[in-house]
Amino acid sequence: RGVRMRAAVALLAICAASRPASPAALGPPRPTALPQGRRVVPLWTSLPGRERMMAQGVYPGVDFEVLGVEDFGEETWVTLRPAYRLVPKLERDWPVTVPLSSIDMLVSSATHLALTAALSLAVALTPLGAAAALREVASLYVIPTASMEPTLQRSDVLVVEKVTRGRVTPREGEIVLFSPPPALEELVRSVGGQPLAPGSLLVKRVRCAAGTGAEKPGAGPCAAIPDSTVWVEGDNPAHSTDSRAFGALPVSNIVGRPMLRVLPPGRFGPVR
Repeated sequence: RGVRMRAAVALLAICAASRPASPAALGPPRPTALPQGRRVVPLWTSLPGRERMMAQGVYPGVDFEVLGVEDFGEETWVTLRPAYRLVPKLERDWPVTVPLSSIDMLVSSATHLALTAALSLAVALTPLGAAAALREVASLYVIPTASMEPTLQRSDVLVVEKVTRGRVTPREGEIVLFSPPPALEELVRSVGGQPLAPGSLLVKRVRCAAGTGAEKPGAGPCAAIPDSTVWVEGDNPAHSTDSRAFGALPVSNIVGRPMLRVLPPGRFGPVR
């Protein structure tokens, strides 16, 4: 509880410093606020809006790069392309050009990070029922082992975003939070170890993804691992149980991406 409260206080400071605009002010920005090359994140504010944006390829919660903004009469059109590769079912012919007015809300990546932190603060402070719903969007995670040192150290408290899970294919070099695959649970049983606790989560770095053609640490190209999987390893390989032991990780096991370290104060900052 003490760690949770300290994290909540830290997140409150983050949100106060960020001063994100009120929801009413976070609507589609003026064209002058969308220079080419800027990264933005679309968000939905209504179910019809979400369905419309999904149909257009403007996926809520995904980082997009602005390729162009043009005025046609009274309507402004924006051309967007995902900033990273998406899961196969969401890929399409990119870029997409859509009316700016058809996007419920468009914010900068920095503002999106601040909003994620605010949601995590709400998770930390709200009653159990509301917190359960908010945890589907963001949550806090405390690093339990040394497997990711020196990047992540024991007892670091992270903000984990869950909006993009199931939509975005993790990129090489990205840190992910995931549930143990069956192969790891079987490995633990085979060596007589204690069964993993229900709800256990692990954090590792993506070394390569299926079909990238990069060299997988240890042996073989990434193309050799199954589709819809990634190869993960800890930054501290001598103290990490990872894909070298249990094989490729199904993308479906990934539950979120650590975005921000909020504790200890001296290590506050983005997770990379």
